[in-house]
Amino acid sequence: MELARSFVSEKCPAKKLALLRALRATLETLRPDDAKSDCGTLCALAQSLLLSGIPKDSSDDEEGEHDKEDFPGVAEAATDGMICAHLLVRTIASEMTEHFVTPLRVLCFAHSNSELPWCSEESVAASSALSSQLDSLCSAHELRLSALKYILPKLAKESWKKNPCYRHVYRAVLFDLSPNDVRDALPIVMAPALLLVDDYVTYNQRLGLACVRRFVACVPPSELDQYGRLEVLFDALKHLLYVKEPDVIVELHTCLRNLIFADYLDALHTNDQRRRKMAGDVYCELLTAAEVEQTFALRKAYSSQLSAYIRCLGVDVAKYMNRTLRVLLEYMEVHDTDGQMCRRNALVSLAELIKQMWPRITFHFRRITESIFKLAYDQCEHRNSELWVEIGKCLDLLQQSCPKHYQRFHEDLLFLREQNIPGIASLLECSCTK
Repeated sequence: MELARSFVSEKCPAKKLALLRALRATLETLRPDDAKSDCGTLCALAQSLLLSGIPKDSSDDEEGEHDKEDFPGVAEAATDGMICAHLLVRTIASEMTEHFVTPLRVLCFAHSNSELPWCSEESVAASSALSSQLDSLCSAHELRLSALKYILPKLAKESWKKNPCYRHVYRAVLFDLSPNDVRDALPIVMAPALLLVDDYVTYNQRLGLACVRRFVACVPPSELDQYGRLEVLFDALKHLLYVKEPDVIVELHTCLRNLIFADYLDALHTNDQRRRKMAGDVYCELLTAAEVEQTFALRKAYSSQLSAYIRCLGVDVAKYMNRTLRVLLEYMEVHDTDGQMCRRNALVSLAELIKQMWPRITFHFRRITESIFKLAYDQCEHRNSELWVEIGKCLDLLQQSCPKHYQRFHEDLLFLREQNIPGIASLLECSCTK
């Protein structure tokens, strides 16, 4: 194992790669008796293989995103290193210790996604083979927790931006842990996710949101309520309500709904006043942002979230009935892009609002039908078959919730059709009453 010692002590990356390939060739022909080495050498080798196969730590914070050209030779070194480890593990399985295995498992997690700039198809394949081998020889559950604890010092407030790799290892381990393991490890794994969410870089925010969603999915609401964790997560997320990035908006509100409504995603059937207040605050912020926004991409993102909130709030949406209708009807009346997604989202949300608030729809029937009429008139110039389907659903719900009002509305439509008013014939065709 003299080559292993030389590899560990070598500092030059080019010479290190040459020694690694020589070590690989040696291991391919090595007999089990020849592979025995002291524990210290094996642990140092595993640590050196890890450091050779991931990006180097930077002295400054890494702010921007990276591409493949930023990490020359890293994927190749990782591939050869994991193949060497695979060959070595095969011969020394009985001598393996946690200090030897854990860095190798971290290296595997670092190369679990070929889209990451320091990875390649070859390194991901080598990672998959080595991961399977290690999991078959060790307790997969304990190995993942060991890997998580190993990288936590690299994810401290002062150091997490020094290396782009460890935050991705953190996410990969988190999603590879069982729900019970995530729940048990929550006290030690929350902090890195909060750092990511609190960052100003969109990429890191989205990474943090994915991790928080994992917590919420794995940890029962009753346990999140303990030690103020619900409030901590909510306070971290609510700062992102002012971020003007479509992807962040969608992922943020999905995460907030999972956190606030927990098991009540069909309607808020809980008497938890904290969650009710959180839900109201977030929904009001969403309505405000949607109402003043003029950019099509952001209007699409905001409007895509309204229907889910209305469904989750259930009868509580009555508190915001006028504001909700004002936003939805304005979105319905304003032509957006060719896909008309803002209008479609508004119609889907309107249908949900009618379902939840059907006893009160009578008082708003005229406002709603006037906006539908304007939309139908405009659709003569901008035809979109999906919109007519959603208009038809809204009309059907209006007929069920306000039969007398709808009958008069239908009679008015029949009269206007005789006057050849544009859009009326199509409006009658998509309604349930011809």
